[in-house]
Amino acid sequence: AMHHRPTLLLLLLLSGQAIADLSMNTKLRPTASSPGKNGGVGGATGLRVDQFQQRNTPGNVGVAFSGGGSEALSLTMGRLRALRYLGLLDQVKAISSVSGGTWATVPYTYLPDSISDDDFLGPMVADQSTLHMDGLFNSDTSGQLNYLPKNNLGYVPTQPGMDIVALTASIPILLAQGIPSTRIWSHLIGNYVLEPFGLSAWDSQWCPTHSYCADSANCADIQAANPGLPLHQMRAGRPFHIMNTAMFIQANEESPSNPFSYEVGVHSTQYQMGIVSSPAATYIDNGQGVPVGGGTIPPHAFNSKITTLSSDGDITVSQPCPFGLSDITGASSAAPAELFKNEIPKWAKWTDAVGLDPVYSYFPVDGATVGSGTDAKFADGGTIDNTGVCAMLQYEDIDNIISFVYDATAISKDANGQVILNGNYPMLFGYQQYDPKTGQYPPYPAWTAHDTDNTLLTESRFNQVFDAAQFQEMLDGLYAASTNNGNSPVGSGAPVFLQQNVRVMDNSWWGVKGDRTVNVLWVYSDMATDWLDTLAPAVQADMALKPNFPHINFLLGIYLDATTVNELAHFASWIVNTKATLFRAMFDPAGPAAALEAANNGAGVDNNARPRGLRGVALAGLVVAVVALVVVAAAVAVVRRRRGAQRAAGEAVPMADLPYYRVE
Repeated sequence: AMHHRPTLLLLLLLSGQAIADLSMNTKLRPTASSPGKNGGVGGATGLRVDQFQQRNTPGNVGVAFSGGGSEALSLTMGRLRALRYLGLLDQVKAISSVSGGTWATVPYTYLPDSISDDDFLGPMVADQSTLHMDGLFNSDTSGQLNYLPKNNLGYVPTQPGMDIVALTASIPILLAQGIPSTRIWSHLIGNYVLEPFGLSAWDSQWCPTHSYCADSANCADIQAANPGLPLHQMRAGRPFHIMNTAMFIQANEESPSNPFSYEVGVHSTQYQMGIVSSPAATYIDNGQGVPVGGGTIPPHAFNSKITTLSSDGDITVSQPCPFGLSDITGASSAAPAELFKNEIPKWAKWTDAVGLDPVYSYFPVDGATVGSGTDAKFADGGTIDNTGVCAMLQYEDIDNIISFVYDATAISKDANGQVILNGNYPMLFGYQQYDPKTGQYPPYPAWTAHDTDNTLLTESRFNQVFDAAQFQEMLDGLYAASTNNGNSPVGSGAPVFLQQNVRVMDNSWWGVKGDRTVNVLWVYSDMATDWLDTLAPAVQADMALKPNFPHINFLLGIYLDATTVNELAHFASWIVNTKATLFRAMFDPAGPAAALEAANNGAGVDNNARPRGLRGVALAGLVVAVVALVVVAAAVAVVRRRRGAQRAAGEAVPMADLPYYRVE
């Protein structure tokens, strides 16, 4: 069973070799489990956030940030900004993040004290009518859309290297430098996402120089037993952080010679990493029959093999490289690595034999023996659960969940009146994605260890954590919110929210305990024209060029210009601030029921209420914007010289003085 704040017994033995050859003493952390219902799969994990971290968190709120590339990063920046503005961010008990959401939350969790949250998250602009793109004649940079402060998270996707061509071109360079192909994606993520904030560096063997830990006490315990072991420490006051990835596994114990390949959820926190459940009839995807699951080890000891094992669970492990923040952030967001693996060979001969999926040495805590440690391929956490909700529910002291999901699917209805929405939500209720051929969400059938229907062995088949009977309630509620309860066209008006009290179901695959309820605030990333109505004409003109906003999908959602980053972040912060009453109620120990009733009656507080009726001026605004481009073009050379002087002086540099002007 898990121990409260377990003391870590670690020993780093250096013998004059490179740091890539490490030996550590540590302890296995088995997770409590009970017999499961589906083919003997292990039951509830018995995990609680309070086992690791004690903070004053009224409401026991967990906030889940989905994947979605740089769009998800930008939206997450705005959401964190607004929660901080409302005084709620410090009260969050846990964060669960996936892929692009992890790009934002890892730097937030481990942000060095030398960088202020004001700079990192950017300014909260409550009056969004003041947003502008005038970098020459308006000295107010807080609302300047084509400007990013120094040390701002939004800088990440604006880097010229964050596009598909540059990333592709960098692969042969990294290979030539001796970096294994299976570590290239983590290097790219370390260089572009973490290095700007001092959270990624490499030794002479191209290994991360640092691993990571939790608070000062946890880090001190580790370093006392491991003198000289560098660690990135969680910033004081940050929430418990669940960073989600997945591992390729095989199933079908009755036909081990012909198993099916799919994935199982793996998560890391500041304290532990591994597969906390015990899924039956599952093996590492290497054909050797190595089972998976059953517990965790400290993250700095991950990617290792067992060299000694005592009867009380003390082990010595050897590591090829420290496991760093670049590794977990890269593994959580490895979808582009899979794309490169499948697509790049069509473009360049040198990649024919290159596999870019991250690979780390893994051993199961259940049944661990000396010599355990097998290379396993890892995948983007969004391929199994892009919401981050399943991993959040593994912790039984989370009572309220705020679910932020980014997806390119806007809410709509088909010809028969069936609501169509994000494909990640149905899976949480035991349903497959919407099938346009049938006009339905087909349910997933029960799984057994001898299942031979490979078409149904998808990663998300095991994601049901909520009562299926409440799925239609969620569909109807979100659609009603998107249409102002049927009074407006879909996608019009206010932001799309639904607060729902949902019944949690036993899920032995994830190790989630049922027989309880949680309040979920679903926040769906659809356009709200109420926000457009608050904007100045020139900004509306720019928005008119992005008809699918906030669903951008530029170049795999990796590169974005500064203007688009800021528009996404301000939109996300406006959404949270608009329903401040409802968000605050989620943190009320009495529960959000009263706020839900007020919101449904139209009594929610609109903190951004502004004069309406600006939609008709978009064309005029576009003309103004074109004229402005002509005027400013003559000053571009001067602006560039000014930027060079600012950089030399260490000052904040505007990312662009014109919309869509790339960072120099």
